[in-house]
Amino acid sequence: MCKRRRSPPSQVTALRRLIWAECDFSAAQGATKYLIDNYESLHAGNVYRPIETGIVITYSRPFGNNQGLGSLAGLFRTFDDSEFADAHDFLLLTRDIQEAHHDLSKRASISHSSFGPDGIDGVQIEIGENGQVGVWDVLRPKFIKTDLERIEKLIGFQRNRAERQIVARFKALALERDWPPGRYILGRTFP
Repeated sequence: MCKRRRSPPSQVTALRRLIWAECDFSAAQGATKYLIDNYESLHAGNVYRPIETGIVITYSRPFGNNQGLGSLAGLFRTFDDSEFADAHDFLLLTRDIQEAHHDLSKRASISHSSFGPDGIDGVQIEIGENGQVGVWDVLRPKFIKTDLERIEKLIGFQRNRAERQIVARFKALALERDWPPGRYILGRTFP
């Protein structure tokens, strides 16, 4: 009887990386749809801010230096559609400038806000008639609805790419032997 070869760890890691990425894309796409569907009510306060941050960070995560997983390959960084390329670059830049860090010197480059160049990094203060500071807020850029719609399409496109890659890699790994129905842990009990 011939013993079958185990898959190299790199193939298992590649599949694991794709599955994690697809899960991140799925979550980011769901949050984007939620923000689009509830745009007016969420923008009545600051509830939109953590949702926008979540979208940007979650989409961008697979493209970072993920310890133990690595970064998504070039396929997920190149696009025939220039709108997808622009949206992808915009999300990664927004992650670095606005969502994961506060880089006020570059924030105007990603803004669609009506505040103008002097206002988007400003702190607005309202002083009452008695001279007391009553209200303060940070003037920050926010996604306009058309940007969100474009971002949602990009994320769906990336998610479909990941799903196709997962299926192809899974099929290749599953060919190593007959697998009975059941649950397996990738890298431990499968393959």
